[in-house]
Amino acid sequence: MFGADWGAGAFKYKACDFCDDVFAETADVVLGDAWLPEYVQDSDGTNVVVTRSDDLQRLIINARSEGRLKLDDLSVEKAAQSQDAGLRHRKVSISYRLFLERNKGVWVPAKRTSPEKALKPRYERKKQRLRVKLRGLSHTAFIAATEKNNLNIYLGTMRPLYIKYQKSNSSWVKRMLSFCKRAVKKVLQSLPRSHY
Repeated sequence: MFGADWGAGAFKYKACDFCDDVFAETADVVLGDAWLPEYVQDSDGTNVVVTRSDDLQRLIINARSEGRLKLDDLSVEKAAQSQDAGLRHRKVSISYRLFLERNKGVWVPAKRTSPEKALKPRYERKKQRLRVKLRGLSHTAFIAATEKNNLNIYLGTMRPLYIKYQKSNSSWVKRMLSFCKRAVKKVLQSLPRSHY
């Protein structure tokens, strides 16, 4: 469905581009989507729960033992894996978004990371630039669509940039195929040549 990809950033506040908190770091209890292969197909929804309070931890454990909550134990690594995209966006790519803003001469908030141009891999920089553009465009395109009472104005304005964003996400397949092609070529070149 058009626009369903949260990563595209439609209708996101600009401030969200500078948030570096993934697990609600000051909260006593946190619930997050369980983006893990074993849970992602659960249409009822599954959450990762992180507790930082002994009292709340006991409440949750009691509810589990009484059968009121169904919980699986997860390692810290699995919990982090469940929020991998958010961690990469808010802990790694934030430095590049800060760089983009500062490079335009715009004020940026003080964060735990510095503005940095050298986001790797390189294609990730393109994806971040597209996300920033999509975020901004979604607001202006929607206002224009509501003023004319025509959703097609929004869709028509957003679709070209959204298609570019989708292609930037699928380009890893092309890079993998290119890598495989180069590897096979290198192997073939190292084999002794047949004389005809």
